[in-house]
Amino acid sequence: MELHRIPSRGKWAGDTEPLGLRERKKARLRQEIIDTAVRLFRKRGYAKTRIDDIVQSLEISQPTFFRYFPSKDAVLGEVGRRGFACITEHLRNELSSEATTDEHLSRLYQELARRAEADRPCGKPWFSPVQWIRCVLRTCGSTRICAGIAP
Repeated sequence: MELHRIPSRGKWAGDTEPLGLRERKKARLRQEIIDTAVRLFRKRGYAKTRIDDIVQSLEISQPTFFRYFPSKDAVLGEVGRRGFACITEHLRNELSSEATTDEHLSRLYQELARRAEADRPCGKPWFSPVQWIRCVLRTCGSTRICAGIAP
């Protein structure tokens, strides 16, 4: 990558500046919304959790919630994207190791099963696989799954 100075700022193109206080606060609240929603999804189930429940738990207003996410489905979609990123990273690491295809697949399935079991409170999932897929597809805005996600 070729670097060049941005004349007005004296910075190198490609440099990333640290986030300011406002951006850090926004990122923190976005993460708190996700964490709270996931906690409530696990406790009550996805279908029985309302946006009202999430905002009351966080002591924020509904307009604040909607500044970060257009719907409850969008929160679940973000969790899904993060899960895919996590799985993708695991796959990259796994495929870089020397093993047979059977060993790669076996380890991948074991890891996915371990994560799925760890995410099932009281022996039942907090949303159905069909609900999750619909939410991810709706959030992505197409039938393609976003590449590159666990809470």
